[in-house]
Amino acid sequence: MMQLIAGIVRIAGATSCVRGEQAPEPSRAGTQGPAPPPRNVARPAHGGARARGHQLTPVALVLALALAAAVPALAHPRPARLSMRTLQGRRASLKQLRGHIVVLNLWATWCGPCRAEMPLVAAAYRRFSPQGIRFVGISFDTQKTRGKILPFLHRYGADYPIWLGGTADTLDRLKAGDAIPDTLVLDASGVIRFRILGEMRPGELAARLHWLLHTPGAVQPPGKVVHLGKKG
Repeated sequence: MMQLIAGIVRIAGATSCVRGEQAPEPSRAGTQGPAPPPRNVARPAHGGARARGHQLTPVALVLALALAAAVPALAHPRPARLSMRTLQGRRASLKQLRGHIVVLNLWATWCGPCRAEMPLVAAAYRRFSPQGIRFVGISFDTQKTRGKILPFLHRYGADYPIWLGGTADTLDRLKAGDAIPDTLVLDASGVIRFRILGEMRPGELAARLHWLLHTPGAVQPPGKVVHLGKKG
């Protein structure tokens, strides 16, 4: 944030440099190297040391304050917070997973698109969990259908932890979409970096994990893709 503000100060306040000192003359076109020092430098009164720092013009001050108020969330994104019960009845939270890249897959056994994408999630789990990436499935099954969770997971070889009790409030807390499936990728500090809303496509999850792992040649994918209501 301070670097951004300083950049605005340098642009908008370019006419105000060190107090009591004239701005350096611009270098001539076509010359190389830094501009020559100013020929006329006014010294502070009373023989004191030259003042350090910039004096902000009103325009620079307004821009700096506006920037500080407008983008704190972008400059300092907050870690996601969520605490739920596991299939085994233990308490688990995202905070416990800090230090690891985390994939959260929001799903239910009764959800058709969730069933369709499960082979992709399970394959990514087998491929990336040896590299320290943690996978968590957040089940939106109710008491009626929870008995189907384990057979469902065994069918696809998805033996990563499952958290129970997903609801619309869970979607809101994670600032996710309005429906499932929904897949979120968190960086090691717990901040949500990528979202795949709806049934994921082959390669989408792997591309995001490669980016966070700094895999050579990885290209930064979009932060959010939406497939809700789409097919193919």
